[in-house]
Amino acid sequence: MLTTRSTNLKAKSTFRCLHLKRCVITRLSTRVDHILAFIRDGIGVSDRLSEPQDLSDMAKFRFKMPPICFIVARSSAHNVIGCEGKLPWKLRSDLRRFRSLTIKHAVIMGRKTFDSIGQPLPNRFNVVVSRSRLLSETEIDLHGTDTKILHTKSTEDALFCSDIFTILNEAGKIFVIGGAEIYKRFSPVVDRVYLTEVHTELEGDAYFTEDFPRETWRLVHSEKVVKTPEDEFESSFHILDKKSSSNRLRSFSEIAAKKMTRHPYMRTVNNNDAKLIEGYAFRQSKNAASAQFHFSFPDA
Repeated sequence: MLTTRSTNLKAKSTFRCLHLKRCVITRLSTRVDHILAFIRDGIGVSDRLSEPQDLSDMAKFRFKMPPICFIVARSSAHNVIGCEGKLPWKLRSDLRRFRSLTIKHAVIMGRKTFDSIGQPLPNRFNVVVSRSRLLSETEIDLHGTDTKILHTKSTEDALFCSDIFTILNEAGKIFVIGGAEIYKRFSPVVDRVYLTEVHTELEGDAYFTEDFPRETWRLVHSEKVVKTPEDEFESSFHILDKKSSSNRLRSFSEIAAKKMTRHPYMRTVNNNDAKLIEGYAFRQSKNAASAQFHFSFPDA
């Protein structure tokens, strides 16, 4: 009698376990079906965008480039930035700020500015734009933030190599440091201005006359810099952001094409760097589908 009752209890327990397993399996199967349908439909989590269908979608995909920043010191009276190829004042505090802002970044300058400095700025990627000098023929390694220099005639080449350097080294931004003609050439793409106004009426022969109307620019920081024994004049320092970003975009195909042309600044860029560029593109884009891209350079 006890044996029969024990057997019945075991049978009922086994039945309950089997029933529970069937329920769990059914629920898991339903959940898996939902996930598979989700993947098949290619629906993104945030914006429900479809997965790119082929490599041509990746080639056309465009993403935002690093912001362009001007860093400039001018007189408050006449907008002077230079005199006979040199700074018309001595402001050690401003030079220290310049160094702290630009160190380990790409700095774009004109030939006259480069000549006035006398040597490449250390621990920066010096990009010199000059009509009188050809593109550097020697191979340039864009990895690392040691002292580098590139000569080019092209504004676009200056921007492109600075973009790649900034992405690979996670520098964040690109600086344009003068002179007057270079500021004019890059003014359509500037996003931020670090402006020092020197309180003097000194005359000069180079000027930065850019205005910053409130309709298009936002003052995000302003401070008065008290004159010290190291500074010849008092000054004010301002940071201004453009309200509407320049929104410079590039595509994967454009970057791959530059690699194929074997420009000196692209020869050391490899498929490990392609992964960094791919990751940067995803972070810069609201398009969740970009996570599906697998960017690599074709064999040159």
